[in-house]
Amino acid sequence: MRSNLLTACLALAACGPQDTTPARTGTPAAAATRPASLVSALPPAGARTLRFRLTAPPDQALYLDNCNGAFSWGLERQVAGEWKPAWIVATDACHSAPIVLPPAESRVFEEAVTLGADERLPADSYRIAIHGLYTTHDGSDHAANTEVPHALRTSAPFAFGPLTAR
Repeated sequence: MRSNLLTACLALAACGPQDTTPARTGTPAAAATRPASLVSALPPAGARTLRFRLTAPPDQALYLDNCNGAFSWGLERQVAGEWKPAWIVATDACHSAPIVLPPAESRVFEEAVTLGADERLPADSYRIAIHGLYTTHDGSDHAANTEVPHALRTSAPFAFGPLTAR
């Protein structure tokens, strides 16, 4: 009996400490591989024309609110450490069927920055922000749609400007 007890003690000592860290639960694989943003800025197409890519997650369609193909987007700029709107495109107020991006598909947009007579954008770091981007779309009840979180609707910062009205 004494040798069995000694063998058991030696076996337990050889095992080393057990990992008592709780297992991670509730993190679906798709969420773990989801990008930091669904918007990526591309090299500009001209001094006033920006290009950006919108990509739907692999497991989720996206619905972009629009009016005859024009949608709400803009530029944000850091002010006192916070990203604030710097410019937003003007669009009509109609409500067309949404632009649909099926799961895992991308679409490149080429959009002009047009400034009003008193507007200007100084040379700085900006990021593109998409507005009216949803993961659900119910045409009869716009308020019931689930908007994509703001952090996923913005690009990484990039240098842009200066820009003044023509």
